[in-house]
Amino acid sequence: MILLLCACSSAQDKGTLRVTGVGTVTVPTDTAYITVSKESTLDNASVDTSSSDDQLNLTIEALKSAGVKDGEILPGRYKGLATYYTRICDRENNTSVCRDSKAYLLTEKLLIRLNDSDQTRIDRILQAAEDAGAGAEVSGYALSDTSEAFKEAKKMAIANAKENAVDYASALGMKIGNVVSINELGYPDVEIGSDWTGPDWTAGRLFGRHNPMMWMGSPWSMNRFFAWREIPAGMADVTAYVDVTYEVA
Repeated sequence: MILLLCACSSAQDKGTLRVTGVGTVTVPTDTAYITVSKESTLDNASVDTSSSDDQLNLTIEALKSAGVKDGEILPGRYKGLATYYTRICDRENNTSVCRDSKAYLLTEKLLIRLNDSDQTRIDRILQAAEDAGAGAEVSGYALSDTSEAFKEAKKMAIANAKENAVDYASALGMKIGNVVSINELGYPDVEIGSDWTGPDWTAGRLFGRHNPMMWMGSPWSMNRFFAWREIPAGMADVTAYVDVTYEVA
C-alpha cells in the first residue's frame, strides 16, 4: 500500500493522506479461440496433398453445420510435414532380414475465433470436429471489451482506497476529510482464466499480466505480483488501481 502523509501548516492544521485502492471484478470473456487440426499419413512426400485439404474442408463444413460462421474462421492454415523412419526385421532361414520404411505425417491446422465464449456452443463445435475425424481444442480466451468491467473495478478501487485511508487515519488519531485528488494508475490489469495448469500456464499467470505497476518494486506491487488466485476457464479478472489523496485532521 502506497501511503503518504503530508503535514501542512494552516489555520485548521490539516494535512493530506495519499493511499492506493485496488478493485477486481470477475466477468465472462467475450472471445474464444479453437484450434482444429487434421492429420494424414502419406506414403511419400511428393504425393498430392489436395486429398488432405479436402478432408479439412469437409471438417469446415461440419463446423459450419454446428454454427460456426464464415467470419469466425480465420484466414490461413498451418501445414507441417514430419518424416518417420522405421526398420522392420524378420527371421528368414535363421538370418535376420531387415528393410527400412519411411512414412510422412501431414498436419494441417486452422484457427477459429468465436465472438462469444458460451460453453454450450464451444462443446457443440468441439464435438462436430471430432465427429468429422479432426482434433479440436480450446486454445485460449480473450476479453476484447473491458470498458464496463473497468468501470465497476474503479468503483471498487475507490471504495477500497477510502477504507484504507480510514484505517491509516484512525491509527494516527486523525479523521479523513474531503478528497483532494484521484488518479488512475495505468490501464486495467486483465487476467484470463485457462484450462491449462502446466508450466506455461504458471509463466503466463506470473509474466503475462497487463498490469503496468507490477514492476515498480514496492512491497504492495510485489504482493500483488505473487498473489495466486485461480481464475476459471472462460472468465477474466479485471483490476483497477487508483491513487486517492484525502484531507486529514
